Amino acid sequence: MEIITGDLWNELGVADILFVTTNSTLTRVGRLIMGKGAAKEAAERFWRLPSLWGQQIMDWSLPGEPYLLLLSKPEEYGGEPPTHLGAFQVKTFWSHPAKLDLIEASARALRNNILGPVGTLPWQGRIAMNYPGIGAGSLCEEDVEPVLRRYLAECDVTIYKHERKR
Repeated sequence: MEIITGDLWNELGVADILFVTTNSTLTRVGRLIMGKGAAKEAAERFWRLPSLWGQQIMDWSLPGEPYLLLLSKPEEYGGEPPTHLGAFQVKTFWSHPAKLDLIEASARALRNNILGPVGTLPWQGRIAMNYPGIGAGSLCEEDVEPVLRRYLAECDVTIYKHERKR
């Protein structure tokens, strides 16, 4: 795991999987609410994502309940190969602060998919994501970083802190 300051979106077309932090709140028509931070940037770049991920949540979970990770292929969301886009859940309701226990569960799920339990094929390739839970999530890096290190220290994941504009 590496934490850097930079622009996550430079990884499009480079990373194999790019995760953005999200919630599990759906609109009445089943679209995932992606109104802040990296999720908003993803929804603005790829208009299919809110509907695509909303449908995945309805298929695999209940709206407002944890789903932890979602993954979409470039041909599904209208992006460029090889980058798959993923949702890394940090909160349930879109306007609430991020929850450290959800970040921990999502980080554990990501680690298990990267390293793979015995008898499974782990995800291969470059993985990038925005720093979970800070910014619109309202958590402090000092609280989140130990959780990330506990689960992702051995993983080939680059975590981007947003570049501050002056």
